[in-house]
Amino acid sequence: MYGGDTTNLPPKTMKEAKKFIQSIKANKFEWCVEFEERLVGQARLSVNEIDNQARYAVGLFDPSIWGHRNYTISPTLYI
Repeated sequence: MYGGDTTNLPPKTMKEAKKFIQSIKANKFEWCVEFEERLVGQARLSVNEIDNQARYAVGLFDPSIWGHRNYTISPTLYI
């Protein structure tokens, strides 16, 4: 969820978390954001096919890493 209210979201079950990661892996324009070898967010590139404009979004879901600069988005995207 980007820009939404995250205060009342229940934690994901292991099954839900695995499904979430698989959905990211299935899209060539989405990536997991890792910090200290754990998933802390998601990055994605959306391309509008009508005007060929792109939007890049990064969601960091773990507030404990906000303000850190040592997270990685992998794999590296070359445009």
